[in-house]
Amino acid sequence: MILVIIIGLFIALWIFTMSLEMKAMNIEAINKYTQIRKDIEMMPQYWKWKQEIFQTQGRICYKCSSKEDLQIHHKTSFYSILKQNNISSKEEAMKCAELWNTNNGQVLCKICHDTMKSSINYNKHNDLKNEKTIQ
Repeated sequence: MILVIIIGLFIALWIFTMSLEMKAMNIEAINKYTQIRKDIEMMPQYWKWKQEIFQTQGRICYKCSSKEDLQIHHKTSFYSILKQNNISSKEEAMKCAELWNTNNGQVLCKICHDTMKSSINYNKHNDLKNEKTIQ
């Protein structure tokens, strides 16, 4: 009986340790993604991509027709494009045609953009990152 309890405690401790390691790995991955995203968003090519979408689609939200606080939404998420194309630098980003495909962009106001699944996930990960930084 005591042996079963000891094995159970050992397994519980192992699971707890693994969950802490997984959380740390997730924070590290979020930090890397956040940095490469910031780097790409500062590139002139990114600004040009956004302007081309505004020119072709107009300056009006696709979902609610608002003209306030407009943003460009990636239909295929920014994260998915980076992950699928193994992009980890600005140089790799420049070579990725999918990242600069204007058909992948959609004009949305901030309110509508924040309701999109990819934005919810991005904000959730930023909250997790900020929570870890504060502690």
